[in-house]
Amino acid sequence: MGKIEEALKFVHEALNRMPGDPDFLIVYAALKADLDSPIEGINKVKEAVETEKTKMDTLCKKVDIELKKNPVEKEREVLSQIQNEICAKEGNKK
Repeated sequence: MGKIEEALKFVHEALNRMPGDPDFLIVYAALKADLDSPIEGINKVKEAVETEKTKMDTLCKKVDIELKKNPVEKEREVLSQIQNEICAKEGNKK
């Protein structure tokens, strides 16, 4: 548990420096899921998309890639939720 919180601290610092980086957003959401706070991670991703700090198409491609890596259950759930709640909207815009 302590290592996840420590990793989250570093990812949070990285997001302060690069708030729209899709890789860090995905890692942040996955770590939050590991800490049983998936909603916080998903909300951080939504905020980055809504404020246009990240490009939705880039984020969604990265989510697809991460899902194909067969992540652990909690991470897969949060990635699927991002895909359904955020990336599905992108598909509707096309």
